[in-house]
Amino acid sequence: NVLAPEEIKSKCHFFNTYFMAQMLKLFNESNKTVQDHDRIYEVMKKWIKKVNLFEKDFIFIPVNNNEHWNLIVICYPARLYSQGFLF
Repeated sequence: NVLAPEEIKSKCHFFNTYFMAQMLKLFNESNKTVQDHDRIYEVMKKWIKKVNLFEKDFIFIPVNNNEHWNLIVICYPARLYSQGFLF
């Protein structure tokens, strides 16, 4: 594939637009308790069950907020985790 060789694709993970929408919906409906965070994790883990995000170099998360698009890009998540930036 000329646009994205397999070597590059294997280093990236792209979530669809529903990922962040679902996460924000669950978070906004919660009471911000530990039990709510555990419940949110249980619901959201299905989005990552087939991929180890810490093996990726880049994670892309599209976000639509009131018809305005943003793109969250997480670079080298394993490094962020090892340096304490991710819980």
